[in-house]
Amino acid sequence: MNDEKLFKLLEKSQTLKVLYVEDDDEVREQTYKMFSDFFGDIHVAINGLEALEIFKSEEFDLVITDISMPKMDGIKMSKHIREINTAVPIIVMSAHNEDHIFEDVKKYNITKYLFKPLNLEDFIETLDCIAFRVEG
Repeated sequence: MNDEKLFKLLEKSQTLKVLYVEDDDEVREQTYKMFSDFFGDIHVAINGLEALEIFKSEEFDLVITDISMPKMDGIKMSKHIREINTAVPIIVMSAHNEDHIFEDVKKYNITKYLFKPLNLEDFIETLDCIAFRVEG
């Protein structure tokens, strides 16, 4: 990605309101720091149940979630989000690659599945695809 395109992406992504869901404190803190370079408004939840309650009370342009979490995993949370909003982009991040997970990703119309540890180039490419189709 050239510098001009990256600048436009950063400019656009700063306008997006993001719900970020991660239960691991260290991963959440590190990823939040990275996301802060891209997004101006990040709301954080530590599990799917908490995230769903936040999602029900506010509108978001993007949801980024882990899969394996206590109380409610990212797939079940995504299913409930899809019942509320069929259009919001959802990015799932996980180290897991079992077939049933990919089936659920398709079933619940999850926008993108990214592997952990998060590859910055993959994330930027995904964000580029999402940012310019989101009103924000």
